[in-house]
Amino acid sequence: MRENLIIIALIFSFVSYLLSFPLFGPLTKSLPQNVADAYYTAFLLSHILGIAVGGVFIDRVGRRVLLAKIVSIFLILAVFLYYFGYYIPSAVVQGISLGIFVVTFGSLMGRIIKPWERAKTFAVGASLANMFLLWIQHSGYENVFLATLPLAFVFILPELRLDTAVAQSGTMNRDIVYFIFPIIVFYVLGGFMYAAMEPEFREAGINIHVLFYVLVILIAGYLYDKFGRRIVTIAGLFLLALSYVLFNRNLLLSAYLIQSSYGFLDVFSMVVWTDLSNYGSEGKHYSIGVLTIVSSIFVGYKTLIYYSLNPFDFESLALILILLASISLAVVKEPMLSEEEYVSQAMRLGGAIK
Repeated sequence: MRENLIIIALIFSFVSYLLSFPLFGPLTKSLPQNVADAYYTAFLLSHILGIAVGGVFIDRVGRRVLLAKIVSIFLILAVFLYYFGYYIPSAVVQGISLGIFVVTFGSLMGRIIKPWERAKTFAVGASLANMFLLWIQHSGYENVFLATLPLAFVFILPELRLDTAVAQSGTMNRDIVYFIFPIIVFYVLGGFMYAAMEPEFREAGINIHVLFYVLVILIAGYLYDKFGRRIVTIAGLFLLALSYVLFNRNLLLSAYLIQSSYGFLDVFSMVVWTDLSNYGSEGKHYSIGVLTIVSSIFVGYKTLIYYSLNPFDFESLALILILLASISLAVVKEPMLSEEEYVSQAMRLGGAIK
């Protein structure tokens, strides 16, 4: 339980900072329009770099909570840089630091949290972060230093010492390739859809409250740990497709469905890489997963900025891609270990995992 609470605190701090600030968050309202695209581009590219760097060395770091504390100092420094108008340097520091941060907590989650507890652990941390985001959105405060408040929890966390002698530098789970395609489909295509649909929702007076997403993500966390990753994710992709199809028929239902799909698939995309990782190489596996996520967001963002694509112009292709993503999940082995498989793995590793 102690380990779960530490991971929840790290997830809360990371997601709160990310959503409220550099990832198109409400605290960037003061960002001048003439530098907005450069800032977001610099952040996403630097974030990709930071994730890659974290993936290279994190499996050899024993004191990862200490690393999170060091990274948090740089995140606070980035807020000062932003406040004084150094927007691009701030974006670079944020991107690299958050990249290392996400691989840090992902590798810890894969090493010390049991498979049937991981989705719930992530869901609780992410739901608390969205509550923080909700507070910022409705408080009227726009001071960028608010983003640093959740980082305070990082500095009081106890250390989790890990055995780094078992790092399996050359051992990768080949099944990881089956899960990359569905993630790309969701974050690129889902992002296209949401960008086109959200203005229509607002115009119709439909504002899906963040509290609804918080509820969905908690339900998703429970379902993923109860029934496994594949079937629940296929259900999430079905909700995305259904929202797309119903958009011109029932706006309200479409809005709730697309938010529900994000609640399900966000949990999957942040947890499945821990299930696929081999013992001692959690950081490498997790970095590949989050690189896929951030790269997809970057491609979607730049495509919308420069080409202003309307996803409803290629409706059949979009639905076919969602179908193919579902099939790719249906044919692969369930990535989450059962309790029996987990115990068997622990015995093979000589009790290295508990």
